[in-house]
Amino acid sequence: MRFYQRLQNISETKKDYFFFIVLLFVALLIFAPSLQIPFFSDEIAFVKRNTVPSFSQLPSLFEKKPYDGFYYRPLGNFVSGILTFFAGDNFQLYRLFNILLQLVNTFIFFRFAKIISGKIGNPMLAYSAAILFMVFPGNDYALLWHTALFDRLLFGLYFLALLSFFKNYKVTITSIFFFILAMLSKEAAFSFPLVIFISDYFLNEKESSVKSALKKSGVYFLFLIGYLLLRLILFNNNVFTAQDAHTGAGLFTIIKNYFFFAGFLLFPFSPREIQHVLIAHQGLTFIVCGVGLVAFSFLLYKKKSDKLFWFLFLFIILTILPTSRLFMRWYLYLPSAGFILLICYLVFTTFNKKKVVIQFSILLIFFIYAFFLVQKEIAWRDISKKSVFAFAELKKEFSSNEYSSIVFLTIPAKVGDVPIYQLQFDQLVQYYLKREIQIDVLSKSYLTSWDEQIGMTSDKSGNIILQHYKDNYFLLFDNKKNLNFKLKTGKQLSFPVKQEKGILYVFFSNGKFHKIIGQL
Repeated sequence: MRFYQRLQNISETKKDYFFFIVLLFVALLIFAPSLQIPFFSDEIAFVKRNTVPSFSQLPSLFEKKPYDGFYYRPLGNFVSGILTFFAGDNFQLYRLFNILLQLVNTFIFFRFAKIISGKIGNPMLAYSAAILFMVFPGNDYALLWHTALFDRLLFGLYFLALLSFFKNYKVTITSIFFFILAMLSKEAAFSFPLVIFISDYFLNEKESSVKSALKKSGVYFLFLIGYLLLRLILFNNNVFTAQDAHTGAGLFTIIKNYFFFAGFLLFPFSPREIQHVLIAHQGLTFIVCGVGLVAFSFLLYKKKSDKLFWFLFLFIILTILPTSRLFMRWYLYLPSAGFILLICYLVFTTFNKKKVVIQFSILLIFFIYAFFLVQKEIAWRDISKKSVFAFAELKKEFSSNEYSSIVFLTIPAKVGDVPIYQLQFDQLVQYYLKREIQIDVLSKSYLTSWDEQIGMTSDKSGNIILQHYKDNYFLLFDNKKNLNFKLKTGKQLSFPVKQEKGILYVFFSNGKFHKIIGQL
């Protein structure tokens, strides 16, 4: 009883400091396995392109680079350059930085969640939302992948801008400053003026009107328009150009992606396994989805006058909007904060007089989230370590300089849920082989496990035939090689491979790269 009274007397500032220590402890405990994840996918390419010879040249990373394509995200490149300057190629320092940045983002989000919790008069909502956000398993790509630094920077700056606006529901220089930095981090920040509109309209108790919301959000819209015009004028760079991937879809695709995003927020575990279950039980899936849609429609009707509910619901919708043409899981890092707040809000308001039920519900969700997140980290760690071993075995083929290039017939782009060789495979190979060499990849495989067998045979014409035995598939992306690809299943590939001097042909199976033809 005395301890509870002392806790009540502690100032809010001291409580925040204490909670930060709690978050730090949880972060180090939960994310410990991630410290052992070696470089994978395009991380080496990302590190190399942001490497500068001296500290004084770091500002050059704000310049438009060829690798930016139709994007301009200099702040992420700049921060990566600072980290690379100190960390070099020590992957553990990059993983530690991931943890610390997630800790900082969670605490910033906690300060925002305190505003929401103040609306219902229960400070525990903020603590619950922060701890759930920290371990949300659907954010594994954004948290474990160094290349997703853009999303993590965007998140913190986005909420710092919101916090500045929420102090008095007024446009502030600080809020505009953080908004500009957020736009320099990633294009998902373009949703900010819309979020300002719903913030002022739904949550401003002193002046809640469309006119007021339009006036305040209009200031941010002006900065957004100015930023886009500068990109267009200075770089001939418009994010909405037809050559950009985000413009390659219509309204139907956007609606479909919203359903995908919603499904993954609700079930942030293993999308591939969930997909298999849904396909295997299509009738039951249809019934469950129908019942869920009816229940959700009833919830919307019942909450039609609940301004806080509609703010949180629209926050999710609007923060997805700039990236809705593509379904990429790291896009959900920012919207997931709104989703977590909405879940906590529903739990706290539904069981407002049943503290035991609230505590049990939050703890149950926390342990489920934490368990699956740790399982994902372990999978990323184990597969990445096996990848390093596979490269070490491949390196043995280069004891001499007889090979000038390697042709990979297929590589495991994803193993289960881990994008091990999804992007920039050539630079990853060169890093682990410690040698500059020509790399050519003809197809990618999507595997269930690292040790899965891919069969290899040959036909009468001498073509190499690769065959998946499990429910996996090949992705063919280079049609210039005159390859036979059975489009009906995607489970078999036929390659017209001929012995050529200086070229090593390999394919992936049973967790290793196997040599096919080369100068022996």
